[in-house]
Amino acid sequence: MICRCVVILVLLAAVPGIARASGTAGWVEGRINAGGRLRHYLLFQPESLPSGVPLVLFLQGNRPGMRSVTGSAAGGAVEWSQLARLEKFILLVPDGTDHKTGETSGERQGRLPAVTAGGDAEFIGRLLDELVRSHKVDPFRIYVTGHAGGAVKAADLLLATRPRFAAAALFSLALPSALASSGAGYRPCPLMLMYGTADPLVPGDRTVLQRSGETVMPYRESAGWWVVANRAEAADPALSLLPDLDPRDGCRIRKAAYRALKGGAPVMVYTVEGGGHAIPARAHGATASAAERRFEGLTCRDADGIVLAWEFMKGFRLSDKP
Repeated sequence: MICRCVVILVLLAAVPGIARASGTAGWVEGRINAGGRLRHYLLFQPESLPSGVPLVLFLQGNRPGMRSVTGSAAGGAVEWSQLARLEKFILLVPDGTDHKTGETSGERQGRLPAVTAGGDAEFIGRLLDELVRSHKVDPFRIYVTGHAGGAVKAADLLLATRPRFAAAALFSLALPSALASSGAGYRPCPLMLMYGTADPLVPGDRTVLQRSGETVMPYRESAGWWVVANRAEAADPALSLLPDLDPRDGCRIRKAAYRALKGGAPVMVYTVEGGGHAIPARAHGATASAAERRFEGLTCRDADGIVLAWEFMKGFRLSDKP
């Protein structure tokens, strides 16, 4: 309760424009004019940041607007902010747009999807440019991540915009077939993918999502598509099995590392055997209700997925000028 009150007080203190508290640690809400509209975002900044600090762009899925990310879901923005505090990077959570009304959650309260590249690439680009200037973000160390719906938005940004990100980490991605077919101009970007083989929401063999009717690639096919698109060596990946740190969780994590060919970028694929929709997390509770297991499946506790993502991404720098 105390943490929630602190977050609310910080949000109420937000000011127009890029958040002026470039030296203030913690969560800050800011606003910026992009495309003639006032757009909102959340920024988490650790204490005592040096110049040339990295930035992680966190794209949420279909949640109730950006202010929901301060909840406690495994692999969410709270976990990313804790990692940001330790590893000294800035975390950016932009607000999304309601596709039906065009409103953002800063303009209307209610359930709103997160950012989509089609309508918001200009907003994100403008925001990143301003943060490079105002917060001394290293333009060559900007990373993007997302889970489920957020991973689709991140993939959309990777495929639809000029090279901007040094690396990306996508969790539980159901890649829409239409989006894959639009990526002819994609420039290879170091990429980490993580899937659960028992994820009830991301198909392992189905190609049509039951809820939306949208045609998507099964996760195995999707991983192969990214390997080819990234110009990575598909024939001989380095295979390994992560330690089984919690034998009770019913899951194991396999890693396949695909090295980059000339002009390409590496792809790291983590397959969580027996894992469900949630991102693996060591601190996740050992028990789950039957309803939770039916909806999301098992949560693996053999590793922290976001730590694996950051360890992968942080070693890369963008080779081209953004």
